[in-house]
Amino acid sequence: MKKKTRGELLSHYSEKEPTEFIQFDVFYEDGGPWNDGLMVSDEEGFAVIGGKTTELMSGCSAIRVLIIPGTEKGIVTRGLKKVIRDIEKCPYLLKKEYYNTLFP
Repeated sequence: MKKKTRGELLSHYSEKEPTEFIQFDVFYEDGGPWNDGLMVSDEEGFAVIGGKTTELMSGCSAIRVLIIPGTEKGIVTRGLKKVIRDIEKCPYLLKKEYYNTLFP
């Protein structure tokens, strides 16, 4: 598949409607716990953060997972399990109202 240019992407997304999502990002650093002043990882080196975002999309599925090609399978599966763990422990993370109180 040919990589799209910036212009092609901007043209494509300019026709889409804004859609709100809850976004989870998983950060990983090999070597165990870390603290960069903004985030603190768990004992395995993973930090999961969630937030509300608005993207230009239409006809999208309820769940979308984006993974950078070449990421090790073990990192992907362990990171996704961390997201599942957090959602099961704190189901309010799936409610946009939760993020409205944090980031009005």
